[in-house]
Amino acid sequence: MSATYTASNIRVLTPAETADRFGWVKVAELAERYRRPEQWIARGLEACRRARVDPDYFERRYLQRLNIPRDERVDAAMRELATERRRS
Repeated sequence: MSATYTASNIRVLTPAETADRFGWVKVAELAERYRRPEQWIARGLEACRRARVDPDYFERRYLQRLNIPRDERVDAAMRELATERRRS
C-alpha cells in the first residue's frame, strides 16, 4: 500500500484547533495574555485534566480571578502535581 500526498491533503488549522490539539500552544497563549509563568499554567491545566474538569475553570478562577466556587478535585490534583515535582 502506498500513500500519495498532494497539496490538497494539507489543511491549515485555525488558532483554536491548534490550541486544542497542542496543549503547549494554549499554555503559551495564556502565559502571554495574563503574564504568568508557563510552568504554573501548565500545572493548572494538567490538574484540570487529571480532575476531569474543563480547563476553562483554571482560566476563569486563577487567571481572570473570577469569583467562582473552588473545585476541590483540581486543588487535590495541584497538590499531587506539586508532590510529584518535589520527588523528581
